[in-house]
Amino acid sequence: APRRPRPVRRLVGLAIANLRRAPGRAALAAAALAVGIAALTVLLALNLAFDQGVVGSALGGLVANQVRAVDYLSAALAIVLGAASVAAVLYINLRERASEFAVLSAVGWRRGHVARVVIGEGAGIGIVGSLVGALLGLAAAALILGPDLSLLAAPAAAAFVAGIVVTVVAASIVAATLRHLPLAATLAEE
Repeated sequence: APRRPRPVRRLVGLAIANLRRAPGRAALAAAALAVGIAALTVLLALNLAFDQGVVGSALGGLVANQVRAVDYLSAALAIVLGAASVAAVLYINLRERASEFAVLSAVGWRRGHVARVVIGEGAGIGIVGSLVGALLGLAAAALILGPDLSLLAAPAAAAFVAGIVVTVVAASIVAATLRHLPLAATLAEE
């Protein structure tokens, strides 16, 4: 038997319901973001632990790396690519649901409400991706540095917040495209 849909009473609830429509897309975008957040978490933890230098802790005397600006640039690029994948997923979702947004606008919703739903979807993907990435980065940093959570918590929290901020900015850019949706033409097609 089909499941009865739950009523949606808030914009956040609508954003979550919209993410559940295409969970594979949302999970893929969250995974892309998680890779960059994990890398950033590890780099921040290594930098904090060894003050720009990592000298053989996990592998004894065999590991000798140095955290450089290029490493941070690589992690930032991975985060930007993850945010771009979130923006692409949001844009595809927006185009697929253009008729729904047109109906909502026709019954009195302002574009700001619809934009908040899109930003809420982006924030949801950002929270999940950033949380998974921060946890993976924490686990990797704990393997390298040891399980000192007092040392690893701050880099993980910083990377988590950075991931959410970047995805909300990407979602805001996608939400700005709502102005270009032809509402009358979209309604006429339905």
